[in-house]
Amino acid sequence: MLERAPMSFALTLAAVSFLLAVIWGRPLINELKRRRIGKQIRIEGPNTHQV
Repeated sequence: MLERAPMSFALTLAAVSFLLAVIWGRPLINELKRRRIGKQIRIEGPNTHQV
């Protein structure tokens, strides 16, 4: 199968990956926030990065 249609196989994998990200993305982010897993991002940064 892979020899005859590598482009359709790649597009199918991309579509499945996109759908999984759309379906599971938000619940996964909410679960990570609930467990407080992640980095705290400071609003103020170094003076050299300020405009």
